[in-house]
Amino acid sequence: MLEKAKTTLEKAEDFNAGFDGGLCAILQGAITEECGCVFLFVSNVQQCIADFTFENAVKHANASNNGMYWWGRYDKENRLKFIEWMINQLKEAKI
Repeated sequence: MLEKAKTTLEKAEDFNAGFDGGLCAILQGAITEECGCVFLFVSNVQQCIADFTFENAVKHANASNNGMYWWGRYDKENRLKFIEWMINQLKEAKI
């Protein structure tokens, strides 16, 4: 589901084209597509992706508290960086 979220974000040309709700919305969409679960809150996403925390986003992808979003509204680069970090964490856990 992280790979699906990464692809969705990479293809988004602008904020309204695919990540209007931030990374949470992208992950929620990927989770729904992959397993049929529908989540309304960040805490629900964290139940499926344990590394999806604000603390990890700050530490590994330059997040900060911007109100509703962990990154600036148009900061696609750091969102992708965080997805990559989470993907790598899962790969390392499987080794």
